Amino acid sequence: VQPRKGVDWFFETCKYLKDELIKNADDRASKLKFVWLGNGYNVDDTNVSVWLDAYISRVGIADACFFPGAVDNVTEALKDADIFLLTSRLDPFPNVAIDALNVDCSIGLFEEASGIVDFVRKYSARAAIGEYGDSRDLANKIYSDFDALLFKDGKNSEICKIKLNFENYVENISEYLEEAVTIREHIAQASLLPELNDNF
Repeated sequence: VQPRKGVDWFFETCKYLKDELIKNADDRASKLKFVWLGNGYNVDDTNVSVWLDAYISRVGIADACFFPGAVDNVTEALKDADIFLLTSRLDPFPNVAIDALNVDCSIGLFEEASGIVDFVRKYSARAAIGEYGDSRDLANKIYSDFDALLFKDGKNSEICKIKLNFENYVENISEYLEEAVTIREHIAQASLLPELNDNF
């Protein structure tokens, strides 16, 4: 629980998503559970936790919010999640997002906050992308595609297996090296041509 991780944006997004379901008389609103994994939540912490606790209580989502702390196996914990929210203010390419995709979670995230945005967009992963820091926009994007995001069709885990597989990574590196050697040989041969032309 820290500002860089966007824990406030996380719970704002949760609040707006619940509001959207209630507004549309969607009975799934009462079934929503919001779980923040990781250490740091402490009711005596006046830097973040006290203010966070005040927020979730005042906006009426406290009964649906859970802070289990750090877990030994993030992948196992994420198997029970339908949608993973990456609400960090800035996080280059977080492993936890890969863990979430790998277990076929849908993912909600902010534009320009993480390199994972480009990845999910490039491979058309099951995801919702909101404007940077705009929790209401992210919640609306999630709600507008809610049924599809909740349906685990194997697409996100398949993308991980194909695009983030270590064997494929090594194979790609080998191909790039072979290509680099070929290009270097062509350049070396091309640099000899003027000398040959001068001799004729």
